[in-house]
Amino acid sequence: MKKLLTDRGENLMKKSSIILIALILFFGFQDRPDQGRERFKQADREFSKLSEAQGPLQAFLTYLTDKAYLLHPDEITMQGQNAILAQYGSFPKGATLMWDPTDSDCSETGEIGYTLGKYLSKRVGKDGIPRTSEGSYLTVWKRQADSSLKVIADMGEPAPMPQEAPGVSIAGIPLNTERSSA
Repeated sequence: MKKLLTDRGENLMKKSSIILIALILFFGFQDRPDQGRERFKQADREFSKLSEAQGPLQAFLTYLTDKAYLLHPDEITMQGQNAILAQYGSFPKGATLMWDPTDSDCSETGEIGYTLGKYLSKRVGKDGIPRTSEGSYLTVWKRQADSSLKVIADMGEPAPMPQEAPGVSIAGIPLNTERSSA
């Protein structure tokens, strides 16, 4: 009886050791949550650098999947390469679009995640006056079969214009404002 209990105990120890080693190997190769979040932020920073260096069209064609969604205010949701061309194909020469992620999160496996932050667009208007616009964005990323991260959905929201009194101007641009009766 003593031998039977000893054998069972040894078998249980062996099985437990194998399970423990398997768990260590499995979870040891997984991104830790902080590393995963940073990986998504880094991909977003590289995406922005490409936009700044080669223009948003090239950056979006590179980083968005073929079925990615572009969701922007006051526009119909667009999907795929044609949406990217429609949105960024006529982006003015010399204009820049850049952004910086302020936060990110991802699934425990690092399979899917998001970044959010602020964007800035600079261009020269037809009147020769430099224009800037800024706002917030949210980008949803998915890890691909080759382990790269690609965008599956992107949305941006322009920052609201500052509230000014009627007739006041910002940088020489007259503002026409109306106030609601509420």
